[in-house]
Amino acid sequence: MTLHAAVAAVLVAFAPPARGGDGACTVEVGPGERFTQGRDAVVQPGEHLQHVTALRGRVVIRGGAEVDEAMALGGDLVLEPGARVNGSVNSVGGNVFIQGNAWVSGDAVSLGGEVQRSKESWVGGNVIALAVKVGDQTLARAISERLGDLARCTVVQVRAHPAAAAGDDGGKTL
Repeated sequence: MTLHAAVAAVLVAFAPPARGGDGACTVEVGPGERFTQGRDAVVQPGEHLQHVTALRGRVVIRGGAEVDEAMALGGDLVLEPGARVNGSVNSVGGNVFIQGNAWVSGDAVSLGGEVQRSKESWVGGNVIALAVKVGDQTLARAISERLGDLARCTVVQVRAHPAAAAGDDGGKTL
């Protein structure tokens, strides 16, 4: 998990709820990316995506599918046997399941849950799980409750970023 993602997770989990306005947000999704909210983001066999993200849903990468980076916010991240991730997998508020001979070249991280992997799986980076409980409140529950504040996100499909032609990512963030 990048420092940016870790900081964002902590802010989401422990920041006070937003007040005023309509509470809406906009998520830009470019070519080779998939974003879902309130449902599973499933990558099918034969697909290759750069980024896949689920907000309040699971990310499921089927065998024969390939993803560069994957993140589940408020849900589990599941790599089925034969799935391949060229970078890292991150779950904030859920678990990471690496099944069968699934392959992750980077880190496998769960903030608020567990990382469970089969003996046949391969992870090239670190395997990190951080589950914290304070009284009756768990980190996963705190994250999930705060993600409810983002329930009205609008997803905008972007064909190409104008700044990409200039070699800049345009400051695109999620």
